Parts: sequence; structure tokens; C-alpha cells
Amino acid sequence: MELAKGSMRTIEIQSPHNFFVVLRLSPGDTVFLSSTSLKDVMVGTKGILAKVVEKSIFMHRSFQCVGIHTEECEHLCAQIQLRAKSFAVVRASEPREVGTPLVVDVGEIPYFDAH
Repeated sequence: MELAKGSMRTIEIQSPHNFFVVLRLSPGDTVFLSSTSLKDVMVGTKGILAKVVEKSIFMHRSFQCVGIHTEECEHLCAQIQLRAKSFAVVRASEPREVGTPLVVDVGEIPYFDAH
């Protein structure tokens, strides 16, 4: 992952539960990213801490053609630009409700720059 190399990365949010979390973010906020599925995040899960540099919400329009019929779809999209801060490991997490972010207490792993 480019972000793990310490560079800045813009990601597009596609899943609905992540979209609602992004709506609550502001530039300067810190987020924990992991490739682990949401329901499998637990104490010891490793990931990356990143700072939100920029956020944008916009309407995406697509067209689908089937035979002579054309259908237009619109949906909201979110993009966040992130700058990696450090590697981290989950120390604790709060119970989660649908539509709310998963809040975790993480410990930074100090050897991020060594990788």
C-alpha cells in the first residue's frame, strides 16, 4: 500500500458505513486504517494511523446502456486525502452501532520511519 510507504494518498470511499464516517471527518483528524474486516477488528489488530489532509464530497453520475435504453444513475461519493503518520496496533475498541464509526484506542508503533 502506497500509504504505508509514507506518501500521501487519496482514496475514494465506496462502502456506505465508511461513507457516513467520512462525513464526520475534518482535515486534521486522525484515522486508523486496516485491511482487517470491520467485524474482525480486535485488540492486536495492526494498521496505519493517517492524518486527513483534505476531504471532498461530490455527486458521481454514470450511464448504463442496454440495447436502445440508456439509464442514468447518480450517487454521492467521498474522497479523502491522507498522509501516513505511523503504524499502530489496536489496544481497545468501543461497541459499535450501525451508522456510527468504530472507535478504537491505538498504540503507535515507533518504527514507522525505519520501514
